[in-house]
Amino acid sequence: MLQYNVVTRFQSAPATVLLLVLGGGCGLVGRSAVDSLGGDGRLWQRLWVAYVGGAALTTWCARGVRVALDRAGPPGRIVFHLALAAALPFLVGAFPFEDVFAAFALEAKQRAAVMVSMAAEGAESAAEIIGFGFIYAGN
Repeated sequence: MLQYNVVTRFQSAPATVLLLVLGGGCGLVGRSAVDSLGGDGRLWQRLWVAYVGGAALTTWCARGVRVALDRAGPPGRIVFHLALAAALPFLVGAFPFEDVFAAFALEAKQRAAVMVSMAAEGAESAAEIIGFGFIYAGN
């Protein structure tokens, strides 16, 4: 019944209804859930409202977003959609729980350090094979 009223009465402003229902209603329920799980509910609610507001803003400014994505090309579209659908919701969910976010950040930092050292070793090996080993002789 609620869905019927929302659809029939507010067809002219669906993004506004989504913003109010998701940002407000789900925000209050989510805040209680995060608080009960040991996180910072107020921080989660602020992040959630910002995320939903950003999603609504992309809906309201769809023409400008489309032009920007067309200029960015396929890589820009992929980054935009991954950020909106995966990265930002993960950050909103994990950030209020300091231990989860800290563990994830630490693991990402360790993996990045391993990847950088592997890339440096690969570049050094390639330089030696090609004959540019004198460049890395100082290291």
